[in-house]
Amino acid sequence: MKKIFMLSLLSVSFAFAQVKDIKTIEYEIEKIKELHAKECAPDELGKAESYFDKLKEVNPKNEIDLNNLKAVEYLRKTEQSITLAKAKIYSDNDKDGVPCYQEIARGTNPEVPDIEKKVAKEEAKPKEEIKPQEEIKPKEETTKKENVEPLLTQARIHFQFNKASIKKEYLPYLNIIVKKLKEDNSKKVKIIGYTDNIGSKDYNDKLAKKRAMAIKNYLVKKGISPDRIIIEGKGKSDYLVSNDNEINRFTNRRADFFIVNIE
Repeated sequence: MKKIFMLSLLSVSFAFAQVKDIKTIEYEIEKIKELHAKECAPDELGKAESYFDKLKEVNPKNEIDLNNLKAVEYLRKTEQSITLAKAKIYSDNDKDGVPCYQEIARGTNPEVPDIEKKVAKEEAKPKEEIKPQEEIKPKEETTKKENVEPLLTQARIHFQFNKASIKKEYLPYLNIIVKKLKEDNSKKVKIIGYTDNIGSKDYNDKLAKKRAMAIKNYLVKKGISPDRIIIEGKGKSDYLVSNDNEINRFTNRRADFFIVNIE
């Protein structure tokens, strides 16, 4: 039995021999984020980030210790989640020849074929009626509407159980958001906080809002006007994954960011 266990461990170690270190995994996660993993594969990205955080906790050094069974398990699950995310990023669900990440970059819907989009757009165009010159009236001003869309930069951070404090490894992401907001003063950002399923609804609603508020305070500290930041706490809702284990609950304990365009 001991011999079988040792052979199994050697097999696992050999399987991950190509994975160099923590920085390599971090680089892989950053690359899939750049390819719009948040829009194309949100569940897989969330799991990859969660398992990677656990991997760093049990393996503080840059080089991964393949003799640490927990490190090997978290490494396997992180890599598996990254692979599944890549599959969705490059998938073509609407069969129009354009992969998901390119659809998001173009601003089109990856679930609707481009031909159908074009037809629908043409049909939706109002038929213009030609009027005599004297009957043409100036357009009336319309009420401005808020158009909320996902923030394409890194747009999700996670929280420890029962806490609203921001983990230091997420500060570089927040700094990128600060930079984006400073580059375009016409945009606002909406921050939505979430929790896992542990505890009462009332408590989690408050905790979710505290998480969003903690991020708002950080952005304000970095020079963003509080008038440009909208916060909301959704608490126990809109889960990314089921809450059947600690990794999944960590994935759901998050804050998401959205850009608000005023039309």
